[in-house]
Amino acid sequence: MTEQKDFIFPKGFLWGASTAAHQVEGNTTNDRSEWEKSEKPVYITENGLADAGDVKRPWFIVETLKRVHRAIENGVDVRGYLHWSLMDNFEWGEGFWPRFGLVEIDYKTLERKMRPSAYLYRDICLHNGVMEKLVEKYKNLL
Repeated sequence: MTEQKDFIFPKGFLWGASTAAHQVEGNTTNDRSEWEKSEKPVYITENGLADAGDVKRPWFIVETLKRVHRAIENGVDVRGYLHWSLMDNFEWGEGFWPRFGLVEIDYKTLERKMRPSAYLYRDICLHNGVMEKLVEKYKNLL
């Protein structure tokens, strides 16, 4: 559960990405095989969680990207994944307290500090995937 009391369910990405692509085409069937035949591209945007202590975010990033990869392997045309958020920000409903950023912001001094999950995400991007050596390198975070 996140700081905002939301449930964390990375396994839902395969189903969610497939369903989104399928429903854009105007289909409403619940037949999973039909979802996976969709040819519509999927862009995953604003995907992240509030975690000031950066305790759950590294695990969340790795598990979510594994599911995105699995969706691609199953034929979903995933064209992009955008993690939310690069930096802590102002949320209209809650103000400054939910800390979504890979980069922590000290709102008094405006100093920026990369959280451990930022380095993990950087390395995943540089290697274009969740490689076993990255899992080993960051195992203390996962």
